[in-house]
Parts: sequence; C-alpha cells; structure tokens
Amino acid sequence: MISSLQDLIVQPETTFNTDVPLKTSVVSDATGGPVKVLTSSFGRTKPQEYRDDARQGLMDEGVIDGLEEYPWTLEHNIVPISSGNFPELHTLLSSIFNTHDAGTQTYTAGAMNCRHAMQMLRANNDVGDRQMLEVLNGAITNSMTVRGQGGSKPNISFSGKAARRRVAKSAKVTSGGGAGAINLDTTLTPNPSAALDATLEAAVFTAGALDDNGGAGYPVSIAGDSAVLVGTNDWSGLSAGDYVRPFIPSVNYQDVQPLGAQQGQVTIGGERYPITQLEFTVDLGLNYREDEFGAVSMQGAVPTQFRVTGTLQVRAREDLLTALETLEDSGFQVEIQLGGSAGRTWTFTMPNVVLPAAPIQTPAGAFGLVALPIQALASAPGAGDAISLVLS
Repeated sequence: MISSLQDLIVQPETTFNTDVPLKTSVVSDATGGPVKVLTSSFGRTKPQEYRDDARQGLMDEGVIDGLEEYPWTLEHNIVPISSGNFPELHTLLSSIFNTHDAGTQTYTAGAMNCRHAMQMLRANNDVGDRQMLEVLNGAITNSMTVRGQGGSKPNISFSGKAARRRVAKSAKVTSGGGAGAINLDTTLTPNPSAALDATLEAAVFTAGALDDNGGAGYPVSIAGDSAVLVGTNDWSGLSAGDYVRPFIPSVNYQDVQPLGAQQGQVTIGGERYPITQLEFTVDLGLNYREDEFGAVSMQGAVPTQFRVTGTLQVRAREDLLTALETLEDSGFQVEIQLGGSAGRTWTFTMPNVVLPAAPIQTPAGAFGLVALPIQALASAPGAGDAISLVLS
C-alpha cells in the first residue's frame, strides 16, 4: 500500500535523458534539490493496436505495442524565497523561464528555445520496510499555471512529458549471502528482478540495516533471484525476513512557510482592481519529438508558440467598468502580486496585455462580476518579454 509519505527531488539534467547524482542538500540551487509538493502524477500510457491480419477465429489474438508516453503533473504551494538561497521551485521555474538573475531573483522568458530537461525522483515511504522509488528522466515542462482566489491560498502547477520512467521497490530477503550477495523471495509479484531494477542507476539501494554509503547508497546487480551489491560493503547485516529497500536520500527542505490568502493585489494599467479570482497559464507550445522512426522513447521537444493567457475575475463597479473600456484592444501592463511583505512576495509582470470586451455576469443574490480574458504579448517582434517574475 502506497502512503502519502513522499519526497520529491527535481534536478536539471546535463545531458538529455541521463541519470543525475541524487541531490540531498538542505537548499535548492542551480543543481536543483528537494521540493515540497501538494499533488504529483507520474503517468504512463502505452498505446496498443489489435492485430488486424487474417485469422482462423473471430476473437482477437494479440496486440501491437506503440510508443510509451510518460505525462507528469506537479502542483505546489507558492513558497517565498528563503534568505540566501535559491527558490525551492527554481528548477521548475527555470524550465519555463529561460533566464534567471540570481542577484535580483528575476525570471524572464528570454529568446524562444527549448528549456532544460529534468530528472524527477519520487520516493513513496510506506509503513515498515516497504518503499517505492519512481524516476523520470528527460522530463520537459510544457506549461505552468498560477491560480488565486479571494480567501484561499494561491498555488502553482507544472506539467509536461518525460522520455523515460523507471520504478524500484522493496524485496524480501530469504537468506543472507555475505560477500556482497543475498537471495530474494521468488514468490513476490513482480519478481525480485523487477523489484530491484538493475538498470536504474539512480535507484541505488541501502545495504544492511544502517549503512547508506555516506548518503550515496549502493548500486545493485541482479542475477536470477540473487542480488549482488556493487561496492565494498556487503549484505551481512541482513537475514531472512528483512527487506532490501531502494535508497531514498534523507532530504531536508527549506524552512519557509507558503504564501497565504491575506496579501496580494492586481493592477491593470496602473490601477488596482478588486480581483476575486485569477488564473493564467504560460504555455510553451512544445511539439514533443515522439514520431521519429525507430525511437523507443520521446527524443526531446521543439517549441512552437510561447503563449500567456488567463482570466481575471473583477467585481463589477461602474467606475472600474468605465476605466476598463478605455483599455480594450490596446496594450497595457498587468501586474499580479502574490504576498506583499518583504521576502514573501512573488510579482508577475505582463507589460503588454490585450483585454477584449467581456460581459457582466450577475448571479442571483450576488454582486456583478466580469471575467476578463487576457493575453500577454511581446513588446516587439522577437522580444521575449511577455511575462517576467520577481521574487522579493
């Protein structure tokens, strides 16, 4: 049974779809780190086509496998920057924004190109000795969505696809072998060879009851129903009934509280407006390279259209509606501030927004509301300034 006890580590890859040494430090920096998550989904789809050749019977006799896909989604609280550190969500933000100024903590879209790929490691800790480790490699973000509503905390989500997904889980020991070898329970489903994935270089394992190789774990190789420890340590601390577990780093998170619902504001054309709800999405418009002949997985992504769209729900007041009419079909600046005190503020700026006309909605017994659809544009052809983010 998989529990809600979970760790997530997100790190940029130096080379697309390759393993990255595990990050266990207390801070997030340019090499990534542990990230707290509200919800996470590591998906797997495998298209299958029924055989359509002539056959002797009426029933289907087999299927042909297509290319597997690994969609993923992460949802987070919005966390302010901890003093002297990179933002906890730095690696994910950098997968959307092309440029980061560490001095001013400013993220800008920059020139159109494909953002970096990431390794995502999700560790699920069950009660006792049961653990499962999932690793995505070649994870490329396609979109980021920010949501806020009066009286509720804001949140942010990221979604995309990965090139590879691997899983490692615990396996029960039937007898200790010493000298780097143990025997595993063959009645487990799936069998130990599936439980201890020898190809999962990032999913190294814990030897004995305590030794974790100084926080690095040990690689394991599989031969039939036996596991061999690759390294100088051995399995001598294990006996029948013990479990060999995927190595899960002991991570530490930044000690900072998420932004709440009490602070924040939205300005449109320099004027502050009473926003009851907001949502906007940055979509990179990626075309994933999943159609290349002979490829066993997604080979990367090509950007097609960087687009920022969203909706701002405003209370309908006569003076505001009159002012908004003067902004229709013209470029103006929208600034969305989440938080407000020093060290606890995220400010998204869209300097050139088009605001089309929108109807007034008046539910029975409620105030009139206007849902303003917005689209952020570049200031000039080829410019990458449709949106920026400053953490202060």
